[in-house]
Amino acid sequence: RRHRLTWLAAVLAVLASMPLLALPGTGRVAPATGDEPAGAVPIRVHEPYSWQAPVQTSPSGRAALLVSGDGSGFTSSEDIPWTYGSKIASVGRDGSYRMLRFGTQELRAGQDAILSPDGRYVLAQYSVEDFLGLHYVTSGQQPEFAIADLVTGEIKRYQLPGGKHADGMATPVAWSPSGGQVLILQEDATARYDYHPRWPVGTLVLYDPATGRHRTLLELTGGLEVGAPFAAFSPDGRTIAVQHGPSLVLIDTVTAERRNLADLGTRSELAGRAAWTPDGRSIAVFTPLPECSSNPCSQRNGVDGTIRLDLVDAGSGAVTTSTGFDRVTGKLARLAGWQRDGTAVVIRHVIQSYSHYLDEQANDIPNGVDLLALAPTGGTRHLFDGVQQSATDVDLASDLIMAGAFGGPAPLPTRWPVAPWVYWTGAAPLVWAAIVGLLIMWGIRRSGRRPRGRPGQPKPADQAHPSPTRDALETTRAGNGYA
Repeated sequence: RRHRLTWLAAVLAVLASMPLLALPGTGRVAPATGDEPAGAVPIRVHEPYSWQAPVQTSPSGRAALLVSGDGSGFTSSEDIPWTYGSKIASVGRDGSYRMLRFGTQELRAGQDAILSPDGRYVLAQYSVEDFLGLHYVTSGQQPEFAIADLVTGEIKRYQLPGGKHADGMATPVAWSPSGGQVLILQEDATARYDYHPRWPVGTLVLYDPATGRHRTLLELTGGLEVGAPFAAFSPDGRTIAVQHGPSLVLIDTVTAERRNLADLGTRSELAGRAAWTPDGRSIAVFTPLPECSSNPCSQRNGVDGTIRLDLVDAGSGAVTTSTGFDRVTGKLARLAGWQRDGTAVVIRHVIQSYSHYLDEQANDIPNGVDLLALAPTGGTRHLFDGVQQSATDVDLASDLIMAGAFGGPAPLPTRWPVAPWVYWTGAAPLVWAAIVGLLIMWGIRRSGRRPRGRPGQPKPADQAHPSPTRDALETTRAGNGYA
């Protein structure tokens, strides 16, 4: 019986250790060399599994795009420990899906988490969680942001210096074209959590992650919607176009000198962080049509109809409305980038209206995204064959947009590898079973070594004398007449 229990305990211990041995490796893959296939933006976007492996433990290389949404694969629970926050999928250039977790709720790809031009890094609000998800922004903490390396899985934190808005959030705004600098909005905490957070207030900071050097470029006093792409680097990285209220301002990244370029009024908005045309001569803005009734008027605030893509001359500030691009139907649109032939790639949000019995008017929510290519001479084509309705926003790698690399393969997300919590959840019952088996074995072994009588008492009569030998038994039998 003891041998059987020993084997049982050994088998249970092996079974309990197998999930731990199967944990994804924490080793770092080799850095990108530029010789790997460039890849392409997939033709279709899927919803990842809720247990999809994170970037930290299973990096899959440079991404083609980031995806966020409201489906089960993108959302987290607010009640279960270690699950609060946001999840954003990184879709690799081989079609693989990996997840990034964030300690802040309802972060969006392309607005709160930004992909670098080459698709290797992700700039996001702090904190990017480890697999336990224990990082949170606390009151009085200096503004921090994080950069995740999708090739190695490494995540680094960066802290902005204390200042006027030392207790606010560090919101990512844009990458420089070379990827060597980032633009961060050091938001005012009070203004961000206002009930009408349309007017961001804070400090616009240019930050170099390699050296830690930073430069204050502009104090924002309001005028744009929180999360709107209100700044864009020029192709050479020397100038930044910022929409500050109705004004379009140009800022020199070296000298921090500013000049007002144009007055966009209350209707037009900077088209996105890719607003500069590839030649650096013009800046794209979106103008909603027809006239809207909201005040202030914005394509992100109750505008129905279409959106026109206008160009502002970077030298004179003159606005060209007859640009040749087709108009875009939809409320939420963002310019993702330009192809070499001048085609504008636009992310359009599919809007679904709904009414609640407590609401006085219908509300609009994103219900999927679309990717459009607007030719400079007219004509529109769809670059996505299909997107899950649970995907509400995407962000694309600029190098793939410039190369016109679209229509890539779109395999379904794989069930393997999985997040570490799955291994721990599956191993827990086996570990407890192994512990119980070992305890039982230990108890039996202890009972086997325990004497049968109490201390100080004589041994039982059957054990007081030795057992008769074989010869004695045979002699006794022969004396009794047995053959």
